[in-house]
Amino acid sequence: MAPKRSTGPFITYSCICEKILQEKDGVTSLIRVVDRFVMTGKGKDAPKDMPEAAIAFNLALAFKAGEARGKHTITITSETPAGGEWFPKQDYPALFESEDRGVNLQIGVQAKVKLEGVYWIDVLLDRTQLLTRMPLRIMYQTKPA
Repeated sequence: MAPKRSTGPFITYSCICEKILQEKDGVTSLIRVVDRFVMTGKGKDAPKDMPEAAIAFNLALAFKAGEARGKHTITITSETPAGGEWFPKQDYPALFESEDRGVNLQIGVQAKVKLEGVYWIDVLLDRTQLLTRMPLRIMYQTKPA
């Protein structure tokens, strides 16, 4: 039996990156796509466990309407390895006009990490339909001075 076919919207791309360039001709360039950050404690007095650290990155999201039409909401939520919220939920308006038209979102994120493990970023349509999940692994290592 064939899987049920989605009618849209469809994800063109969804990633975590360092920088997003919007070229004059409308083409988007994603620079340094990442799925992990390595936090480093330096020196002989570096803590054994990872201390809280601030990180910054960009979310690059693009959708095409497919059969979806009209005004919708794209919601970004987060989850820590312990199950809590990592950064506040964010809503973005989306207008789907025709099957090949869509929405591009470029979202700067600044957040604090306290634990090693996989942090999740969820992308939802109209606050209820999960479109995708993006994992970001946080690792901690110590290095001698």
